[in-house]
Amino acid sequence: MRQFRCAREDGRKEVKTGLLWIAVLLSIVAGSSGEEPTLVIENARVIVGDGMVMDGATVVIAGDRIQSVSTKNPELKAGKRIDARGRTLMPGLIDTHVHFFGLTGQGQAAFRAQIKTLAPRYMKDFIQHGVTTVKSLADPLDLALELRTMVNEGRILGPRILLVGPCFTAPGGHPAVTLGRDDPWMRSEIAIEVDDEDMARREVRRLAEKGVDAIKAAVEAGQGTGMPDTMPRLSADVLRAIVDEAHRHRLPATVHTHREQDVLDAIESGADGVEHGLWDSTFSDNRLPDLLLQRNVNYTPTLWAWSLDRESRSFEIARQNLKTLSDKGVHISLGTDTLCSMPRPGLNTIEEMEFMAESGLTPEKIIRAATRNAAEHLGLLDRLGTVEPGKVADLIVIAGDPLKDISSLHQVQVVIKAGQVVYNAEAEIATPHGVPSDSNPVSWFEIPVTDMPRAKAFYEQVLNVKLQPLKLGPLEMAIFPMRAGTPGATGALMKGEAFQPSSRGVQIYFTTPDVDGTLERIQRLAGKVVLPKTRIGPLGFIASFEDSEGNRIGLRSWQ
Repeated sequence: MRQFRCAREDGRKEVKTGLLWIAVLLSIVAGSSGEEPTLVIENARVIVGDGMVMDGATVVIAGDRIQSVSTKNPELKAGKRIDARGRTLMPGLIDTHVHFFGLTGQGQAAFRAQIKTLAPRYMKDFIQHGVTTVKSLADPLDLALELRTMVNEGRILGPRILLVGPCFTAPGGHPAVTLGRDDPWMRSEIAIEVDDEDMARREVRRLAEKGVDAIKAAVEAGQGTGMPDTMPRLSADVLRAIVDEAHRHRLPATVHTHREQDVLDAIESGADGVEHGLWDSTFSDNRLPDLLLQRNVNYTPTLWAWSLDRESRSFEIARQNLKTLSDKGVHISLGTDTLCSMPRPGLNTIEEMEFMAESGLTPEKIIRAATRNAAEHLGLLDRLGTVEPGKVADLIVIAGDPLKDISSLHQVQVVIKAGQVVYNAEAEIATPHGVPSDSNPVSWFEIPVTDMPRAKAFYEQVLNVKLQPLKLGPLEMAIFPMRAGTPGATGALMKGEAFQPSSRGVQIYFTTPDVDGTLERIQRLAGKVVLPKTRIGPLGFIASFEDSEGNRIGLRSWQ
């Protein structure tokens, strides 16, 4: 898309004139807005976000904007001051690939319930981990719009939201028959199945009128989602029509890819970005990296998604390809493919940055991918992504220096969104609309399986619950129910190279109102009782068994 590409080219010119910019910046004491400062952050090591660093700097905020950035110490009155001595200030993190809804049930009612039950928690998690902007890539449009409105109006504390609504795909393609396979309502809401150029253009226009921020299409043939590699795939003509119509409405277009040909098709369509990129093989030659660079196509690797099965071939391939593209100078943005109904989505953003470091990227390049590059990819570089006068004050304060150790980003101490302190670690609460932190540190468990249909049937019958199936590349999952506001943890059955059943190690205990009845069902389903019902004093009763896969599992009840 021409205007987005021009923005990137202009951004690269800015780097070349960096010395001049620094000279101007150091002379700034107060901005030209004339507003009274509302927040002053002093003595900070400032990571600007474009490769520049300023030691002992003062950042002045007026309203929702950065008024000045200076290595001088101006005498200013402000409503609030933060002494960041020994700490690092940098732009808020941007995750360009998340999914808000799903995995907790089927149908419209179950999805809508997440806005009241799960959304306040996962929105808070983003903020507490320094993520101030996210882009939703394939969620039910009306629900995503409603969630965005709630955040904008201050009814939920959370990051700034951009969204695409449903994803364009071929009839019977991904994500329609993968994520939406067992839920007709979900299928109709997260996928637009088209094989006609005119229909594709009409649907793009409809989404533009609804207020989406970008358009997404998928050219996945199937194997990357754990399905047979014979799924229908968008034709080149339909994909070009989708991208062209998006650009007519000044919307960037991004494409879900898996194989080398997928990425080439996305580039040839004129797309502004590719999601996941290439992860079934390494690059066969320099053609693809060269095209990505020459046409300024953004590459979002989503390593976190493949890390769920860290020993898989896909994870290693994705990391190798990322390093190749980084060395080439390709425009890379951070995105995780986080499923927000799984625990701690903001933590996943930081883990994505750690995986980038493991891939061989420097901390400076990683931070740039999560700030300036991400903002540029979203078309927001004029407002976000760097610590510069005139930009929106989305900032985080870190205890440590992520340029020396990217893992210091786990030590987020202060989060500022649009000029307001929305999280202060010392206060141990999110402010001003925060939700108290979870009191139980255990939030997720994983049970390894070798036969997913057998294991899924076993647990559904033993516990009288419905597990939600999910495939992420080579990783196969079945998610246990999640209910916000109730005690205990949730988790999933996990099938993949890194997950091998065992009767050793940490033992998981499921709550049950009737230990005896549950043990009877276990034996009927070919499970093995290891410890019969046993009283543990005032803590009630426990029992343990081996499941259909050979894992040692516990039961607990008050009676």
